[in-house]
Amino acid sequence: MATLHRRSNTAGTVTVVKGAVEKVFHLCTGQMDTLGMVTPISQSAVVAAADGLAKQGLRVIAIAISEASHKVTAPFTEQAISTSLVLVGLQGMHVPHGADWARLLAAHNHCGYGDVSRYRH
Repeated sequence: MATLHRRSNTAGTVTVVKGAVEKVFHLCTGQMDTLGMVTPISQSAVVAAADGLAKQGLRVIAIAISEASHKVTAPFTEQAISTSLVLVGLQGMHVPHGADWARLLAAHNHCGYGDVSRYRH
């Protein structure tokens, strides 16, 4: 999902994108570090962080932003916003069945089916 926000003090806009980690990650050209600087994106670090949250029974989504100094006009498409998206973080959300999900994943992985924790919907 993407939302477009107009800045009140300039003609610029900010696009905020959220969704499945594996979908949003591939649209990003960089990631924001702890100082707010954009750095090259690290797939291994993002996947490890997402897997760590998912193994706790949390539903994980990625959040990315794109800033434009001009007014974004129609069409508001994936191609229009995906050229400058920056991953700003992951969010792990507790859901009522989260603990059951964590137990199910542990049993699934124990049986040798491989780690599917990051593919949780």
